[in-house]
Amino acid sequence: MRSVDDLAPARRDDLAEARRVLNLCTICGYCDGLCEVFPAAKAATDLDEATVVRLSHLCHACRSCAPACQYASPHPFAADVPMALSRVREGGRRRPWLALAAPAVVIAGIVATTPAEVLFAAQTGAGAFERIVPLWLVIVAATVALARPAWLFGRAIFDAARRLPKGDRLAGLADAARRIAAMRDLDGGGGGCSEDGERLGRLRRWSHLGVLHGFLACFAATVVGAVDRHVLGLVAPHPLVSLPVGLGTAGGVALAVGTVGMIVAKARGDPKLDVAARDFTLPVELLLIATSGLALLACRETAAMGALLALHLGLVVGFFATAADGRFAHAPLRAMAVWHAAIERRARRAHGRAAMRRGRAFGPAAARAERPEEEGPPPR
Repeated sequence: MRSVDDLAPARRDDLAEARRVLNLCTICGYCDGLCEVFPAAKAATDLDEATVVRLSHLCHACRSCAPACQYASPHPFAADVPMALSRVREGGRRRPWLALAAPAVVIAGIVATTPAEVLFAAQTGAGAFERIVPLWLVIVAATVALARPAWLFGRAIFDAARRLPKGDRLAGLADAARRIAAMRDLDGGGGGCSEDGERLGRLRRWSHLGVLHGFLACFAATVVGAVDRHVLGLVAPHPLVSLPVGLGTAGGVALAVGTVGMIVAKARGDPKLDVAARDFTLPVELLLIATSGLALLACRETAAMGALLALHLGLVVGFFATAADGRFAHAPLRAMAVWHAAIERRARRAHGRAAMRRGRAFGPAAARAERPEEEGPPPR
C-alpha cells in the first residue's frame, strides 16, 4: 500500500475528509441501521487508505444518511458522508470521452473494411452476421477489448480478497451473493433511497436490479451462443425461439428499462450529495447497447442489419475496452466490499450468540444450578 504522502494532494484530501466523517460516524452511531458502511467502519481497526476505499465502495449512495445526520451543515462539523465517500470512490478515474471514442473507432473500422454492397444489403440465413463482420475479427476485437479490464479487475479483486478475514473467506459468500442479487443495500435501511435529499423511493433499487440482471442475461446469451457456435456448430443468427435469443431479448429489455430508470433517478437526485449524480455516461452507454441489440434482432433480415450490427458491436467492444476507466469499475470492488461486510456481519452475530451463552452461563439460572440441593430455596 502506498504511503499517504505519496498520493496526489486532491486524493489525499479526499481520503482525509472521508476518514474524518467516518470517525464521527463511529462515535455517533445514529445511522448504524441504515446500511453496512457504519457497522463496518466501527469494526475496522484502522481507517487506513485501503479500509476507507473499501468502505467507499460498500456505500451504494442511497443518500439516506444525509438528511438523518445531526452533524451535517450548518453544524460546525459539516459532515457529508455521501459526498465524502463518493469523492473517494470516483478516484479521478472518470474519463467520459473514452466511452464515445472507443465505439466510434470500432464502428469506423467495420464500415471502412466492409464493402458497401455487403454492409447495406439484406443478409439472411445461417452465417448472415459473419458475412458482415468475420468471426475471427470479432474474436480478436473481444480479446483486445477485454485484456486490459480483465487484468485491472483481476488485480483489484485479488488485492481485495487478500484483505478478507483469514479463515472465514468463504463464510459470507452466499450471503453476499444474495444481497447483491436482490440489491438489498439500495433500500436505505428499509425506506428506500433518498431521491432528492428528502423524499424516499425505490426507483434506484429497481433500476439497478434491471441493469444487473439484464446485463447477466445478455452475458449468458453470449456464452450460450459461443457454445452453440464452437461446440454444436450452430451458426448465428439463431431462431427466434432459441435459448440465446430468449436470454438476449429478456436481458436487453431489462437492461433498457433499468437504464431508463437510472437516468430518471439521476435526474431527480441532488448533485450536492453525490459527485457523480449528473454523470449519465454509463446508463446512456448501456441503454444504447440494449436498444441497438433489440433493433438488430428486429431488423436482422433487412438491409439495415449491417449498419445495426456495426453499431451494436462497436458499442459493446468500446464499452468493455473502457470498462476499467469509467464508473463500471466500481462493480467488482463493490462486490468484494459486500463480501467483506457479509463476513464481518456473520462474525458479529457469532459474537452476539456467544455473549448470550455467557450471559446464561453466569446469570441467575447458573447460580441456581450451582447451589447445593441441601441448601434448599433461598430465603425470601
